[in-house]
Amino acid sequence: MPLEIANVEKISPSKNELRKIFLARRDALPASTRERLSALITERLLNWPPFKQAQRLLLYASFKSEVDTYPLIKKALALEKEVYLPKTYFRPKRLRLFRLHTLGELRPGAFGIPEPPETNPELSPEKLELIVVPGVAFDRRGGRLGYGGGFYDRLFGEAKGARRVALAFSCQLTETLPLEPHDVLMHALVTEKELIEFR
Repeated sequence: MPLEIANVEKISPSKNELRKIFLARRDALPASTRERLSALITERLLNWPPFKQAQRLLLYASFKSEVDTYPLIKKALALEKEVYLPKTYFRPKRLRLFRLHTLGELRPGAFGIPEPPETNPELSPEKLELIVVPGVAFDRRGGRLGYGGGFYDRLFGEAKGARRVALAFSCQLTETLPLEPHDVLMHALVTEKELIEFR
């Protein structure tokens, strides 16, 4: 599966300004609303054929006001899929992928984000079939605005054969984001209202 790169020329407004705007929107959702919308998003993803077919998945442990991924992780484990979660490293700057057997294995890691233990089996990114991707904002071309660390961008370059599906509340979706030539596009986006396939 080819790695599709955004074809854009300039950036305006700044990505940092957009991060503040979209994080504020997401943070403004009441916890009860986030829980309800997260359940709808999870249900859409679970019924998506590429998710059903994938056996080797990279998920992420939700943090702060992100779409709640814990029910998704629990369900994927119950379906006996191989579930991996990222662990953040800074020297060199990268994500390493470790298998998760139970939610009880998660411990706070970099930035306070729950991570699996590095004593668990590790997977090379090129062996992934599907990556569930977090982010701050997304657009209707498959563009993604991340948190600014570049960790997932590096991972996408290593996991060229995996489908990339993002999870977001509809308040995080916009028509177009200011992308750079190296930004990697998503294959799909799931919100509480729709599942959009870009390619």
